[in-house]
Amino acid sequence: MESDAKSVSDCKSIVSKNNMASDLKFIETNFTKIAETIKYLEGQNLKLTDTFEKFQTTVNSLKNIDWQYRDLLNKKIDAILNRNPDLKTIEKIARQVFTTESILENLLLSKKISTLSHYFEYSPVTSCDVERSFSRFKDILSAKRSNFTEKNLEQFLIINAYICAQLSNN
Repeated sequence: MESDAKSVSDCKSIVSKNNMASDLKFIETNFTKIAETIKYLEGQNLKLTDTFEKFQTTVNSLKNIDWQYRDLLNKKIDAILNRNPDLKTIEKIARQVFTTESILENLLLSKKISTLSHYFEYSPVTSCDVERSFSRFKDILSAKRSNFTEKNLEQFLIINAYICAQLSNN
């Protein structure tokens, strides 16, 4: 149609291609795992080993897609992963500290599990929990709370922690 804007006519041209349905099916089949993994990683109370395994499974499935642009996709994935130098540290912690063998070895050698390694077991791999806590606790610094006593602050935090625990259990 003559009155269509250039962007509208370009869009119609793209959508009318014969292979559009197969291209969309390919995207759905191969790339929806990214969204599923992100949703999973946004969860609460996840073990580091489980989150890293889920992440690694998604990366591996993306790297093994049978596709004409596979090499380009792999280069992009590697570039993204290399921009996060702490990923190797998380991988070492996830693979070594919390395996059944390493826990048994720690118990046999030292009769206790290292306190430091225990803290990493449920460490979050995303900032979602931090963002949630900022949202919940923004009331603490409001103008209405300028006279918060230490005792009231403690009670406020206990109540909020209880409420958050109840919400995460539902």
